[in-house]
Amino acid sequence: MRYILFILIIALGFQCTGIMEAEEYADNPLLNINVKETIDFELGANLTYKLGFFRAINDTLIAYDQDKNKLDLYNISKGEHIRSVPFHTDGPNSIPTPDGVYVHTIDSVFCYTLESQYIYLVNGAGELTDRIRFPEYKFPADLIGTGGSGGFMPLTYYQPELFEVPFYYTKNGFYFSNFLSSNFSGTKSLQTTYTSPIVVNLPTTENESLQYFGKWPEAYKAAEYPNNPMNIFIVTEGNVVVSYYNNEHLYASNEDKFFLAKSNFSRKDGITTFKASGEDSDPETELRVFNIDEGYVNFIYDPFRKLYYRAFKKEQHTVYNTSGLLPHKLEAEWSIVVLDANFKVKGEASFPASVYNYMNIIPTQKGVMISKGNIYAEEFNEQILSFDVIEFTKPAIQ
Repeated sequence: MRYILFILIIALGFQCTGIMEAEEYADNPLLNINVKETIDFELGANLTYKLGFFRAINDTLIAYDQDKNKLDLYNISKGEHIRSVPFHTDGPNSIPTPDGVYVHTIDSVFCYTLESQYIYLVNGAGELTDRIRFPEYKFPADLIGTGGSGGFMPLTYYQPELFEVPFYYTKNGFYFSNFLSSNFSGTKSLQTTYTSPIVVNLPTTENESLQYFGKWPEAYKAAEYPNNPMNIFIVTEGNVVVSYYNNEHLYASNEDKFFLAKSNFSRKDGITTFKASGEDSDPETELRVFNIDEGYVNFIYDPFRKLYYRAFKKEQHTVYNTSGLLPHKLEAEWSIVVLDANFKVKGEASFPASVYNYMNIIPTQKGVMISKGNIYAEEFNEQILSFDVIEFTKPAIQ
């Protein structure tokens, strides 16, 4: 079951071509990390985040607790829990546990369930105020990928220790990754993924057409390609920006261009590739590779500083080959590549293994909050929700 879920989650999408200029890579300038303060929120019996994620609006930290299907609100400055908002789970207006949540405002929270393809709009009291059912979608004929049937579903998913497939809501409607249907099976079905659009914009008015965004780098269309089609996209000021798990580039839709955003710690042998025929892959190998390969595991936009943060996890092949034990992703050393609003790399900061959770990086007015909720940390305390507020220094980020 777990592997089936894994296959479900990684089936994303793409379209060919796009501008990719020849680029010379130079080492990113080294950035230091200054911990400005540590914020600890004490947790009681009703505040647990085994399956939860976090967003910040102004001075309020919003945590979604998937275990108990509720929102918890915290005052960042005071380090205090404000209140909890349980989602109503009984009656005709019940809200099932969602696969993904987008917090538009504290009084406007969108919840999406993949199985039913419903969007639930929830207010600040946990009450259902609207419900939208997505129809069956099909790509236009000229966008159907190799071996694809043309059908797709809006996809979102979150697993706090592994990956996030986000979705967004703006004045232009919803933005989702595409979950594709393919006539191929196994890793061969990735040929469909790598030749189909990545992101779909679903307008909220009936007469508007769907829009499609996203292209894959050429490495994904080679005779041997990565078997991990994970990507994270951001929608900011009308620009859809895609970060690929197994590629050093970003793609920006407004510019229709790929930008080099490579980590200093990326290695040529850090990514495992498989033959396009799928003959050299199997579920056990694919799952192992998913865990020990290097990868760009998170991608965040900081609206306060107009910066992008691209988190990179170092490969763990050496650990696996030495011990024979499959390490967890959160046990790896990692880094953040910092880019300005024009996708120019400003520098890179390195982080130690088994201290932070790189899946929970939250820009705030105070600074960048990084969760210390890593169960492999020596000082991990499940009774405290802890964040370090950091800033990057030397060289100064202008």
